[in-house]
Amino acid sequence: MWSLTVPVFRRAAVVGTTLGACTFASSWTSQDGLEGATGVAGLWAVPRSIYTAWTFSTVVSDYKLTLHNVDKQAGEYAVVLSKLHDRNSQRLLTLCRTNGGIFVKAGQIVAESSALPLEYREAFSALLDRAKASSYEEIEGVIAEALHGEDIKKHFSWIGPVAVASASLAQVHQARLLDGTLVAVKVQHANLRTEVGADLTVMQCLAVCAPYVFEDLELGWLVKQLRLNLEHELDFINEGKNSEKLAASLQHRQDVVVPKVFWNLSSCRVLTTE
Repeated sequence: MWSLTVPVFRRAAVVGTTLGACTFASSWTSQDGLEGATGVAGLWAVPRSIYTAWTFSTVVSDYKLTLHNVDKQAGEYAVVLSKLHDRNSQRLLTLCRTNGGIFVKAGQIVAESSALPLEYREAFSALLDRAKASSYEEIEGVIAEALHGEDIKKHFSWIGPVAVASASLAQVHQARLLDGTLVAVKVQHANLRTEVGADLTVMQCLAVCAPYVFEDLELGWLVKQLRLNLEHELDFINEGKNSEKLAASLQHRQDVVVPKVFWNLSSCRVLTTE
């Protein structure tokens, strides 16, 4: 009996060791652009990486141990497999919600893809709703950074303390400028910069490990799609420029208004518009 389960634990050990190495490396690897903070700052993401590795190992063990003695040709196999999908999709949904940020973004991609079983798509569809918002105290620091350390009160007479909209990467607050102009301030979640690099590294490790434990599971496409999305969605300067291009192309339309970008109150992480 024990000899039959040894390969399962051996695989789990290999996966755990690989993810453990990635967890350590993700906090120290020097990276640019998407990858965010590095070195000691990257240690912030270590608990998240450990939780990810632990959850993935739990999912792997559950599938391997539950299906080990179930005949694929038996009628019960499909029922057992569906229950496994249900159980583990909830585990991974909890992981995405707990870690937030690009984990939620990855879950949203899965929810709209046909690459994984229906149970996973249905579970992750919950991530398409409004995401958890950062506190005002957290986003206030991001806004101050965009203003190069200047007092926020020198530019805004008021910023709504509660986000009017929140997504996986950013949230929007209503605000009023000193001249009375009502604006919308889109702000990236405070810890996103320190988390992105480590999270992408760990996800890449998951993609590498997945075919080793599940022969027909390919996750490389997910990491690739996630990177492509982040390159566009994390650059608010580019978003603002695209908004201005759209405004220029539609200036002949009297029935369409594209919000003006306030560049002196914007950065790669903050976008202030009418």
